[in-house]
Amino acid sequence: MGRSSLLRNSIQSLLNLSNNGVSFQDFIAKLTEETRKLTGASTCILCLKSDDCDTLDYIAASGDLAQYLLGLRVNLDNSPLSAVFRSGEPKLFEGQRLRLTGGLFETEYESAASYESGQNSISSGVVVPLRYQQTICGVLAALNRPGDNSRKAFAQDDLDTLLLMADLFETGYQKDAATRDLFARNRELKVLYGTMATSEALKNVQAVLDRVVGATAANIDNCSVALFLMNDERTHLYIASAAGLSDVQRDTMLSTDCKLAESVLVTGSSIFTSDLSDFPEVDDFAGISVGSLIAAPVQGRNEALGLLIVCSQQRNLYLDDDLKTLLAAGVHAGIAIENALLYEDARRQAEETNALYSLSTLLGSSLDTSRNLHSTVERVRDLFRCDGVFACVLADQEPHLYCAAQIGLTQPLGTDVQLTAGHGLIGWVYEWQTPQAVADVAADARNGSFPLNHRGAVSALLVPMQMGEVTLGVLAVTSRLRRHFTVAEMELLYTIANQAGAALYNARLYRLVRQRSNEMRRYFRRVTTALGDTMQTAATAEKLVALTLEMVRASTCSLYVLNGDVLDLVASVGFKASAQPEREVTVGAGLTGWVARRGQSLALPDVLADPRSSAHIWMLREEPASYIAVPIRAARQTLGVLELTTSDYREFERDDTRLLTLFARRLRFSEALNSIHAR
Repeated sequence: MGRSSLLRNSIQSLLNLSNNGVSFQDFIAKLTEETRKLTGASTCILCLKSDDCDTLDYIAASGDLAQYLLGLRVNLDNSPLSAVFRSGEPKLFEGQRLRLTGGLFETEYESAASYESGQNSISSGVVVPLRYQQTICGVLAALNRPGDNSRKAFAQDDLDTLLLMADLFETGYQKDAATRDLFARNRELKVLYGTMATSEALKNVQAVLDRVVGATAANIDNCSVALFLMNDERTHLYIASAAGLSDVQRDTMLSTDCKLAESVLVTGSSIFTSDLSDFPEVDDFAGISVGSLIAAPVQGRNEALGLLIVCSQQRNLYLDDDLKTLLAAGVHAGIAIENALLYEDARRQAEETNALYSLSTLLGSSLDTSRNLHSTVERVRDLFRCDGVFACVLADQEPHLYCAAQIGLTQPLGTDVQLTAGHGLIGWVYEWQTPQAVADVAADARNGSFPLNHRGAVSALLVPMQMGEVTLGVLAVTSRLRRHFTVAEMELLYTIANQAGAALYNARLYRLVRQRSNEMRRYFRRVTTALGDTMQTAATAEKLVALTLEMVRASTCSLYVLNGDVLDLVASVGFKASAQPEREVTVGAGLTGWVARRGQSLALPDVLADPRSSAHIWMLREEPASYIAVPIRAARQTLGVLELTTSDYREFERDDTRLLTLFARRLRFSEALNSIHAR
């Protein structure tokens, strides 16, 4: 078969490959092989100029030296092929030796006679430039080894063959460039479509984040993807969604002051690098030795929302098309996130308003503590879309918390669980009266004494239930998946907890009033039974004082009658023989005299801290803890003083003084004092 027929067959074979859609690498490998066969060369190579224009990449080779040449990167200035790049003219090399050493071509002009045969030596060759869009992008070379007499010298026909192959390369390269551009555009469209595929994704922030990350990971190969969002304080970036990262790596946070964040967020531009020596924080969150990285800002309408990062262990992996794709994904992700935030904010406000109104109506219409708390935890679970909710409240008579209502916990809190102040996260929130949002419950040191993670809580939000300055319990929301609670969610739960706290306080106050009312009825019946309708003697006062001491559960009780400017002791109970109260107290002196002069009640949780207590010698001896006294009045006149002390510290409230005054009035202390005063 003649040379022309061989050339036609080679051209037809190459055109068929190009039309059948084979990869560009397979096309140039076939082109290099056909060139070697047509020229009868020992070796044929195809080199392309690198992006930095300083080196040649040997991307295709055929023949004896193929295994040594394929994949090499050679400095352009040290290569004999540089003359072709500079002149743009094809060249024939003959009568000189080109030896490959250290990955670079060194030219040594010696005669063929003095040549010592070697595997990596070249005696002659023909080199032509490869062009794309009128620019030299590489070279095609056919080479012979010295000492191989079977190889003919290269002639003009061989040069023409290489020039024809160079034209075929330009056609294939142009088609490959068009294919790559089409692929990049198609991939960009896929990523953008993936971020906006459904209307539901535009209404839910997490759905938008997951779709952006999923579309990016599906269209950019061999990568780990992390989408960072700023926290509420805009001091750190946390991973809101990721692909190719473990759970531990997802916990990593980046400071907004780190160089990577500043390079992208402050400038508002994307970065594309394979030199990560300036970005050590990338290895920290990825947990791998990163070889290539591209990062783009997630930009909202008025401010940066976060950072979209794609990284790989392979160096020099990503191209400009990847960067453009990621940049477009970041822009559309920012718009979609803001739209979703606006929608969620409007929906949240409507849901919160409706939930708060219905909950306040429910809590205000019932004094049943159990029913109110169970209704609260159910409404909270629906409102927060969480896995578990529980409410721990303070026991009526004991200084510990117990679980009064719960829903959704994998291991329920038993009724026998008793938590004191500072015990676990629940006890800490109760003690310090401070809301807490915990993204990783198991890693929190406060969780150790009472682990919530054993009950299915990966993340938790806890707030105190309060009424004024009184803390009545803790309301908590838990999630079985990692979740970052926002400030708005904390404020909402705090509002609900305060509503529940007010209902709990009212219910307890109602129970206390009923309990005291029942106790007073019992005491009234006892007084009626014991004394009848007449109270004419000092023994009557003694019985009334003893009854008062029993009702208030105090340590001592004494009753004084006003006689001019002096208060006379008429009855006392609970005092030791060595520390009896004063028989007479001048009006205005000490605590008793102050109550008589002012005609006002007095309650002291720490009686010895009051300087007026020093006027009472028995107090200095016995050191009582708390003190309460009420004036006995009739017809707007003060007739006497009824006072009590306790051995334990007690916070007396206004209701206690009112109850004591009412009790004294109902037991007709004034009539008893009038009778005693008359005698």
